[in-house]
Amino acid sequence: MVLNQEIKAAQTVEVLLGLVVEHGERFNFINVSTAVNMVNKLASKHGKRVGRISVGKMLREDAGFAQLIDLVRLRCGAFDGQAIGNVLNRLAALHADLGVMSVDVRLSKQLVQVVEHVARNMKPQEVANTLNALGTVRQTESPCTGRYGQPQREAHQRSDATSADAWFLEMHERREIWVRRLLSVRRDDDECKEPQ
Repeated sequence: MVLNQEIKAAQTVEVLLGLVVEHGERFNFINVSTAVNMVNKLASKHGKRVGRISVGKMLREDAGFAQLIDLVRLRCGAFDGQAIGNVLNRLAALHADLGVMSVDVRLSKQLVQVVEHVARNMKPQEVANTLNALGTVRQTESPCTGRYGQPQREAHQRSDATSADAWFLEMHERREIWVRRLLSVRRDDDECKEPQ
């Protein structure tokens, strides 16, 4: 837990990403989830710029941030409902607020599988975080989206389509399934509870 305390104690994005570079091989899924949460928190403290450089550009070009996304890919199979909800929510916020498009097609599919795997055991707040992430991604401006965030499948086929386009489409296509599944899981659980 010492490592998690160090992650939470980081005062700047640079310090946090330095921890990722220095100790990333020791990160478990909790450390990864905490680091993604802290990157978002610290990056949003900066507003849109660090000096003359946009925060989004800084993150996109930072080796520590790239390593953190690799750690998400490596550790996401162990995520529980809290970790996947938090990570999805924070990555979606970085994408929407700062233009940090960090999720490629492969990671998108991995994250989708994790949500489907843990859905039955998610607590209400974890469900809310996941649905919030989906809503955030839905509203994000993307070259593959038309009015009101509706996906345009033909745009994804273009040569200039980005990994963010792929993430958006993957999330959008799964959104309705997830909403139904997550809400039905909660309803089923509520019906199974004994009246008090």
